[in-house]
Amino acid sequence: MTQSELARLLLITPQQLFKILNEGNPTLGTIWQICNTLRISPQSLFEGTELEDMNRIDPNIEQILKDREKKH
Repeated sequence: MTQSELARLLLITPQQLFKILNEGNPTLGTIWQICNTLRISPQSLFEGTELEDMNRIDPNIEQILKDREKKH
């Protein structure tokens, strides 16, 4: 599927899609719309990106954040 075809399915212009894909920071609604159109999960949309690094977050993060809140 080309970007132009995807834009047509999303009911946006190819220029709008280019901006979303290249400048980033789409809204959650836009992400859902893209995923629904492509029939994929949001997780699969981000596979292979730095978001996968979230699985490597310190497992004690909840306690770390609680301790930090107590200090402030």
